[in-house]
Amino acid sequence: GQVVDIAAHSFVHHESAAWREWKKVFKFGIVGLSGVVVNLGVLQILLMAGISGYISLFFAIAISILNNFIWNDFWTFRSSPQRRVTSIWQRLWRFYTVSAGGAVINYGIALGLTSLVGMNLVLSDTVGILVGFGWNFLVNRRFTWGRR
Repeated sequence: GQVVDIAAHSFVHHESAAWREWKKVFKFGIVGLSGVVVNLGVLQILLMAGISGYISLFFAIAISILNNFIWNDFWTFRSSPQRRVTSIWQRLWRFYTVSAGGAVINYGIALGLTSLVGMNLVLSDTVGILVGFGWNFLVNRRFTWGRR
């Protein structure tokens, strides 16, 4: 009903606040996909270099989060008022904190749906990724880039 009407209105009226938010969600999603590519690429490179799986995974995740922060800070949220009142280090710390929460949500949902409901791991992970994405966008929008 109302959500569909607001979404439809925002796609027709490109100067509306709703349209600007949809653009941010879309950009955040593109950045997230780039993070997946960075994560998998770093993981593969480190594994091929003979570094242990757990260490490789840790660095792959950490570097992909850094990639996502840089792109979101300079592209998705570049006009955010929070960029003018907080240092890049504060925003980076906040982004890593929120991303860790998103990762816990993703992991918890994937594990729960797989073990408690018997859902396929890939499907349950996909659900976890989508919920984690929602968490990451909404909380970063308010906490990291200051939409309060």
